[in-house]
Order: sequence, then C-alpha cells, then structure tokens
Amino acid sequence: MRTTPTLFSRWLPTQIPQRATLFLRRTTLPIKLARRDLHLLQTLAALLRGQSPNTSGIPDHPRKPKNNPFSAEEIAAEERRPKKKVAVLFGYSGTGYRGLQINNEEKTIEGDVMKAFIAAGAISKANADDPKSLKLIVEDDHVVEKINENLPPQIRVWGIQRTNKGFSCYQSCDSRWYEYLLPSYSLLPPHPDSYLGKKIAEFALEKGTVEELREKNADVGDYWKETRATVMERLKLSVDVPIDGAPAAGVEPETSAPEPPKAPSPESAAEAEQGAAGDAQDNTGFAQRELGPVDFALRDIKLAYVAAKRRYRISPARLQRLQSALDAYPGTHNFHNYTVQKSFKDPDGVAFLKVHGQSFMMHQIRKMVGLATLVTRCGTNPALINETYEATPIAIPKAPALGLLLERPVFQSYNSKATGTLEREPIDFAKYDDAIEPFKREHIYTRIFEHEEREHTFHGFYQQIDSFRSDFFLWITPGGIAAAKLRQSATDVAETEKALNKQLGQEDEDDDVANPEEGEG
Repeated sequence: MRTTPTLFSRWLPTQIPQRATLFLRRTTLPIKLARRDLHLLQTLAALLRGQSPNTSGIPDHPRKPKNNPFSAEEIAAEERRPKKKVAVLFGYSGTGYRGLQINNEEKTIEGDVMKAFIAAGAISKANADDPKSLKLIVEDDHVVEKINENLPPQIRVWGIQRTNKGFSCYQSCDSRWYEYLLPSYSLLPPHPDSYLGKKIAEFALEKGTVEELREKNADVGDYWKETRATVMERLKLSVDVPIDGAPAAGVEPETSAPEPPKAPSPESAAEAEQGAAGDAQDNTGFAQRELGPVDFALRDIKLAYVAAKRRYRISPARLQRLQSALDAYPGTHNFHNYTVQKSFKDPDGVAFLKVHGQSFMMHQIRKMVGLATLVTRCGTNPALINETYEATPIAIPKAPALGLLLERPVFQSYNSKATGTLEREPIDFAKYDDAIEPFKREHIYTRIFEHEEREHTFHGFYQQIDSFRSDFFLWITPGGIAAAKLRQSATDVAETEKALNKQLGQEDEDDDVANPEEGEG
C-alpha cells in the first residue's frame, strides 16, 4: 500500500489514532517531502519511539502561499467546502487581452475568469494562486450568475457541468466548429489594372478561356469602370488641381520639398486604389514633406475606392462559386500546403474534415479561406484545389486572422460515456444557443466589423495579393500550377512565402512555431 505524506498533514500529534503505528510501518514514502510534512513525520516518528515530540515548528494555521492575495488569517477563517471536477462552458471576445492563458501579470482571459471564480466563492482563498486543475466549489445553485457578475461583458460563462476525474478538455475534444467572417467585397475580381488582374487576362487569352472568364464575371459586369468614373467625378467636384500639376492658386510651394506628383488621371486613380489600404494605413509616403492638393486628391481616391467596395453586395451566382470551392475540402486529403513545417511525405500533414473540422493545423483554416476566395474572385476552376493536395509545394496566402473565431468544441466521444456509464450530463454548447448567439453578434461580430471599418484589413490583404509582382501566384490564373512551376523552378517556396508574409504584415506569425498542430486553425 502506498500513500503520500500529505495524508498526515491534517493530523495534530494529539489526534494520531492508535492504529497509526502499523499503518506507518507499511507505508513507503516519496523522497521529496514538503517542509511541513517532513516536520509532521518527524513528530510521528518521535511518538512511535515513545519520545516527546517537538511541536514548536508546527504552524497553527495554513501558511500563506507566496503569491496568494489573501492573508493567512483570511485563509484560515474561510469555511472548507468540497471541490468537484467540472467543465466550464464559456465564451469571450479577446479584444484588449494579451491572450487566453494565465501569464504572470499580463491581462488574460483566464486571469479574469480565475478572479471571478474566487470572487464568486467557486475557488477557495487558499487555492487562489494555484490554478492547476479545474476543481470548483459548485454547491451554490446560483454560482454561474455570481461568476458572471464579476466578469466584464465580453466574457460570459454559459454553464458548469460535473465531469469524471479523468476528464481533459484538450484530450477529450473530438472536433471543433470554426467560423470565418469576411466582407462581400473580398470576392470582387482583381482590379483589371493590377498585376494579378493583367496576368489573369493574359493567360485567359493564351489558353482560350476569355469568354469563360467573362461569363464567370458577368455578375460584376463593368463594376470597376463604373467605380472609376464615379471616383473621378467626385475628384473633379471636390479638388481644384490644375491639369499640369502646378500648385493651386494661393499655395506657395516649399523650397525644400520634393517635386509634387502630377495631377491624378484615371490611370493614376487605379494605381492609387491598388497602392494603399486606406488613408489610415498610407500616410508614410508623405511623411517627409508638406501635403499638397494632389496628395489629398490621391488620398480621397483611395478612400473613395474603399467606400465603393464596401457598397458591393455579392450575387447568388458568385456565392455559389465560393461554395463550389469550399466543397473541394471535405474528405481525407494531404493538407501539407495549408500549414507550416509540413512536407508532402509527412503523415501528420493529413487532417480530416467533416461538416466541422477535426485536427486543424497551424493556419490551416485561414489558408483554406484564402485559397477559396482567390479561386472565386479570379474565376479559377475549383478543381485546382485538388491539385494542392499533391506533392508540389505552394505557399497559399493566409486570410486575415481578424475574421476567424472558434465557435465551439465538440466532445462526442466523452458525451457517449457521460450519458452511459458515467451518469453525467453531456457537454453540449447547443443548450446555451439562446444566450450565445446574441453574445456573438454584440461582442464578436460587432468588434470585427468595427476593426475592418477602421483598419481596412481585408481591403489591404487582397490589394497586396493583387499587386504582388511575382510569378508566384500564376497558379491561380488560367495557366494553373504548371505555369507557376515553369516560372518558379529556382525559387524556394518557403522564402517566397516569407517575403509575402512580410508584405502582408504577417511576418511574425510563424516565429518560434514548435508544433503546427497547436495553431489557431
């Protein structure tokens, strides 16, 4: 029979039962002992030898842990209540936080949840600094309400359910539901004057698919021409710039300033739309000189294009094209092109997709969204997606992280045991949908929309893709993967993807990646 010395830590010398002598002699103790437990064992040994024990070193109350915010007196005065192994179902918006897990003094989601547990009495004061496993005091029928009263509105606990002692939310999770939100204009075809737009037209002419491409873009029609006309009309009405680019009347040029750019033209308007992600992200070019009328005109052009794109609404035909691209993902495939640090021959490069995803790898969902949207907006045959499962390495761009959210985990295998032999309630988020859906709209969707409105994240991402001057993306054109391989035979895909990530502002996302399976999807 084996036990640990903590078994004796609740005994005072005067309370040792008579049978302790035989019990102790049959016990094999670990070598590593806490100081308090070692002192108690020395006391027990002295009693068994018939000697007078030295009890001066035994504290009268539990010692205050190093980082516990409560005093030893507060801890000793608190009533001891039983703790139960539980699963806490909760949702949150991470805006303003430095991650999910407790991390020293950083503001994290788990840090605030832990404080709420303590304030609600679900965690004792003695355990306030020891978040090793989730065992809560759940005797109070209103414990969930009390926890939520101590949480900010962007974190909500839906429910608390008893589990068996061996439950692990990480190991017991069979699959996960993810959602990805993106604005409709993300599916607009590339601007015809952009690098990618020109290459698509060139390869369509070379492959004889011009008419097919025109039919795929029939729902968009002359969108870009009409938008350009609208923008230029607005420019003429709101900006007084001489056609020769000279300073406007009453404006003295700076002697030390660089030569101002020429007056905007329809061509420069298109370049302006392609060259920036909005006024908030494109002030660096004018940082070294005074802004002139032409500078403000170019800024207005960019903002006008962004505003026009936001007014676009996807047609049913284009939405069906997106669905056709997504339909190429379900099944068992080699997704080595959709993650990092995976080769075609690596058996771990295979993930399994059903209606929801199982075993997602680092960046996999964002790359799946990135490719599906490129196939839709570029008029590419969805069959191209099947070629990405082959050995040819392709650096697929990651769609912005802004639109991705984990909707809920699924514990199907555990639930089968819970409702059977364990006699426990299943862990099912669907029971709380009436509370979850309004929370998502108010605290998650709204924050995504506000961020996009302010930062133009999706506009910037697709604009950078369209203007990335490299043959690297020729596989998305009618030329297919073969065309890209002919022009990229000497280019290392990893280095090209690194350069692309740098241009897209995603260069830090793959740093120190030790386990691609543990990404956000």
